[in-house]
Amino acid sequence: MLPRGLPGDDRAEDRRRADLLPLLRPGRGRFFQLCLHQDQEAAAEAAGAVAVVHDFIADATSPQWFDVGSVSIPVLFTDHATAMGMVAGGAAGLVGRHPTWGFLRVFDAASGKQVAKFDDLPGVRELPSPAGGWSIHNNEPMGRTTYAAWYSNGIVALDLKPLDKKDVEEPRAVGQFVPPAGSSPVPFLDGAPWVWGVAVQREPDGKALVYASDMNTGLWIVEPKGPAKP
Repeated sequence: MLPRGLPGDDRAEDRRRADLLPLLRPGRGRFFQLCLHQDQEAAAEAAGAVAVVHDFIADATSPQWFDVGSVSIPVLFTDHATAMGMVAGGAAGLVGRHPTWGFLRVFDAASGKQVAKFDDLPGVRELPSPAGGWSIHNNEPMGRTTYAAWYSNGIVALDLKPLDKKDVEEPRAVGQFVPPAGSSPVPFLDGAPWVWGVAVQREPDGKALVYASDMNTGLWIVEPKGPAKP
C-alpha cells in the first residue's frame, strides 16, 4: 500500500502503516497481515512467505514513499479489489516477465499496441545490477532522432527511421554521452552518472544542442555529431 496523506496532514501517521499480505506460507496455506513497509518484506520472507502483496489503496501516488529492501521472493503492488480477491481465494498464481530496469517502448497511437522497443544498453537487464541506475527516464525527439535520458547510461541518441518501415523495426542507437562519475551531494545516490533530464534545442545557426541534467555533476550541454545529429 502507498499510505494515504501527505507530510504534515492529519493522516501522515498512515505513512507508517501498510497492509501487506504475504502469500501462502509454505505448508500452512493461509494469509496473514503485517504492517510497515521495507522491513516487512524481509520479515515475511523470514517467516516463510513465498510472496508479498501490497494492498494499494492510496488516494494519490505522489510523493511516492518507497524504501527498497533486498528480498528473494516476489513483491507485488496491486489494487484493493485484487488484493482482497487473493485473500478470499486463499491462493493466487503470479505470472511475470523476467525482471528488468525500464526501457523504451514504442506504441502505435491508433491501436494502442506496442510495436517496438529499445533495451540494448549496459545494465538494463542485469540483476543484480552494477552501481548506478539503468532505467530510461524521458526522451526528447528532434526530427527522426530522439535523445533519451537514461540515468547511468547518460544520454542515448536513437535513430527512429526504422519505425517508418512497412515492417516496423526497433530504434537503433547512433550515439551516447555519459558524464564522468562525481561525488554525490545526497546520501541516497552513489557517485555514478545519474542523468535524469534531457532537453533539445535548435540554435539560430541550425546547430542542434542537447542539454543533460546529471543529479551529481550538474548541467551538460553537448552537440550531437555524425549519425547522432538530428
